[in-house]
Amino acid sequence: MTIYNKKGWRTFLIVWISQGLSALGSALSNYALLFWLTQNVYPNDKESLALSLTGIGLASVLPGILLSPFIGVWTDRWDRKKTMMLMDIGQGMLLFLLLVCFWTLPTNTTLWLSFPIISVMSILNAVHSISLSSSYVMLLKGKDLIRANGMMSTMFTATAFLAPFLTAVLFSVFKVNQAPSILLLDTLTFFASGTSLFLIDIPSPKQEEKDKKESLGFKRELLTGIEFVKRKPLFLWMLFFEFVVIFSFSSEILYPLLVKESLAPDREQLGWSETYSIAMLETVSFAGATIAGLLLSWKAWYSRQTFLVSYFICGIMLFFFGLTTSVIWSAIIVFLAVLSQTILRDQFYVTWQTQIPPNMQGRAFGLRRFISYFAAPVGFFIFGIVTTHLKTNLLYCSLGILLLLAFLLAYKVIQFPSRQHSK
Repeated sequence: MTIYNKKGWRTFLIVWISQGLSALGSALSNYALLFWLTQNVYPNDKESLALSLTGIGLASVLPGILLSPFIGVWTDRWDRKKTMMLMDIGQGMLLFLLLVCFWTLPTNTTLWLSFPIISVMSILNAVHSISLSSSYVMLLKGKDLIRANGMMSTMFTATAFLAPFLTAVLFSVFKVNQAPSILLLDTLTFFASGTSLFLIDIPSPKQEEKDKKESLGFKRELLTGIEFVKRKPLFLWMLFFEFVVIFSFSSEILYPLLVKESLAPDREQLGWSETYSIAMLETVSFAGATIAGLLLSWKAWYSRQTFLVSYFICGIMLFFFGLTTSVIWSAIIVFLAVLSQTILRDQFYVTWQTQIPPNMQGRAFGLRRFISYFAAPVGFFIFGIVTTHLKTNLLYCSLGILLLLAFLLAYKVIQFPSRQHSK
């Protein structure tokens, strides 16, 4: 593997390691709160447990999504290295505050205070995420940029997969104060991630560009970012096609229904339980995403052809996922579908990173985050209604057809520019 910018690559590796540590800590905290609610707060009250889990889930994502376009403006104004440092340290301090609540306050009070604390952490996380996405192009270009996205994708996939297992292990190790002990670990990872950025230099857009933007005023800057995206058909199409993919693949929450319905005869013939079959589908999904990230890190695939082939495979796989009644074939299909989806996701990322001026990437990624992150909640809502009237396998066939129609449209309208914006 040839590295084109060794200094930028070394900087990225430090960021990658520190963000991996922080992401693992955050995933552990999420599951620690889930186990705490399930085992300690509402062990016998399913209705209250469901409401609390929903509330924490919304608090952890909704504020950051809603404010993303505005966060993007500030990201373009601020120094990106300092911004990421402050957001990591800020999240660590808020998590420590939640830890103090665990140590000193009654359980119900701690639960209610966790909602505003997690909401503010969601906003800080959005600032950090947009700053990080906007920084890649300041460090890397060409194939290095593609490899970096592949490595980051692999890291986030691995932490999401390992977190439930590690949390269960830690809960068995810490006989008392289980959730607070894991929250303390996460607090330390945030501080470690923030302080590690002292060691590196992450360039920001030139100061004269910042001064010019600030003279426009906040509202005008926000509108300028939106107008820039609107003037470029490529970005509008990318927003549309990414929304369709995320919407379609949010159907993974329906794996249990498919296992209960169309896969039930084959599963019973094999002697597999529902839990085992669902776990197998989740495991091969992780394997597909991990291998895709590794392939991107090695081969650095980025082209119109890669985009279209990946989109086509996603559609075909979801269609056949709805048709098959074999558990083994379902696992193979899920593996190929998620592998293609992960490659496709990085095609979206790299397109935004290479075709948008560095001084406008915060606003662009803020707008992209606002639109694309709503796709999954919209999917959850629609699928919940549709599955009460339609068999799950037919829904998957329909989603496959939707992706194939989107592929045909993409084949006609998507062209990848060969030039990357200069720094």
